[in-house]
Amino acid sequence: MSRISETIDIAPNGLNARPVSDYRYVDFVYSVSLTADSSKEGFELTFGKDDAGEAYWMLGLNFAERKVAIEKDGDVELKSTDFVFSDGKEYQLTLVVNDGVAKVYIGEGGYALLAMDLATYEGGKLSENLDETNLVFKNESLLSLNSLSGDIFCCGYEVKKIINLGDGNYRLKADEYTVNKGVVTISQSYLNTLETATEYKFRAVTSFTDLDFYVETDEIGATAMPSVEKYYRGDDVRFELSEDAVVSKVLVDGEEVDFTQRDEIVVLASKDVASITSGEHRAKFFTANGRPETKFKIYESVEVIPELPAPVSHTFFFIDISIFAALIVGYIVISQVVKRRAK
Repeated sequence: MSRISETIDIAPNGLNARPVSDYRYVDFVYSVSLTADSSKEGFELTFGKDDAGEAYWMLGLNFAERKVAIEKDGDVELKSTDFVFSDGKEYQLTLVVNDGVAKVYIGEGGYALLAMDLATYEGGKLSENLDETNLVFKNESLLSLNSLSGDIFCCGYEVKKIINLGDGNYRLKADEYTVNKGVVTISQSYLNTLETATEYKFRAVTSFTDLDFYVETDEIGATAMPSVEKYYRGDDVRFELSEDAVVSKVLVDGEEVDFTQRDEIVVLASKDVASITSGEHRAKFFTANGRPETKFKIYESVEVIPELPAPVSHTFFFIDISIFAALIVGYIVISQVVKRRAK
């Protein structure tokens, strides 16, 4: 969702004095300086209001009851806290609604007096009751935040660091983002190193509060594939990457392994993958143009044993010789008997 950063000009007698019906705010920072007066009606700011004006959230300050609360639809108190207001004293109130979370500050920020997750919040119109209460106020401002092409408007707060929450809470280096007139821009060269076509959640840690925003990376990036269909234990595992994909790190099943690269070929030496089991595995390559992944398989090596000729059995040969010899002897004996009888 893209939102344009802007500072809203508010009339001297309050937000309601300007036409706000055409504006819908999702992430925003509202701020006003109020003078506490327990004799007057408390301050109310409605936000996330639907077109019918029936569903909304409301931030309320009750000076008489010394209470700060967030309500839903004007009659359901969601969360509240006590705060000691003193009549005649000026208080700087700031409401930050960012990434579905409302944070209320009274003072210079740094610590939210009240914070809560706004379930089902999708943004909407805003209004307040300053014109009705006759409370003394000044410096009312409303600024919308944006998440546009990797930018976020930080309202002029000092940006202390940028964290990529979607990449293991990685803290960006100084050359991986810029801050210009309150606008934080994530460098395209850094975004190119991330997963392609993926939405990442970033956090800008500022001098006032933390501001979260989302950036979606480009769909096109480097590719990778195994050089051959099967690898056997003891083989070097080779991969082919797309042109100009310089690899900085390789993970196999989430574990970093050593590698070498020559042109588009990345090699995992057999000794560096000796501990992984046989079967299917996933390799991820960290490059300056995305983090391509691919699958590969390792099979157990098969030792080929030459087949020896089957041993020849002479048993039946000797039996045949014995039978033949017995027949010969029998024939000779019978011949002799016949000859003697003839005499």
